[in-house]
Formats: sequence, C-alpha cells, structure tokens
Amino acid sequence: MKYKIYITETVTFRHEMVIEGPNKSNIDNILDAAQDNNRMDDAKQTLLDNGCKIISFTEDGSGDSAIEIDDMDDID
Repeated sequence: MKYKIYITETVTFRHEMVIEGPNKSNIDNILDAAQDNNRMDDAKQTLLDNGCKIISFTEDGSGDSAIEIDDMDDID
C-alpha cells in the first residue's frame, strides 16, 4: 500500500544577544514586545525601535529539531 504522510518539524534555535536598553522599568515591556514577533529580524527591529542598542548577536546555527508524523492518508 502507498501512504501520504504529513510531517511537522519543529526546530529550536537558541540565540544570544547583548543589548543596552533604556531604564530598567521599561525593559520588561520592550522584551515582551520583541518576543511577540515570529521572526528574529522583526524581534531585533522591535528592540531597535524601542531605544535598545544591539552590542552583539550570536546566531545559533545548530537547531535542535523534533519530528512528528501527525497525519496519514491512504493512496490508491
């Protein structure tokens, strides 16, 4: 028999960033806003837009992944 399977791969990257930001009382709100983004470039832009300076950024290229076969269809 033939089957069509659907695979969801979730990849987790852990990046490191050193930033300078405005006073301590605002940084939590800025980090929350940056975290709401789905792309790293958008998160970095949110930090910049809110007065943060990115001093260094180390991008994780390894990416831990998890595979799940979440659906299957019979093919005639």
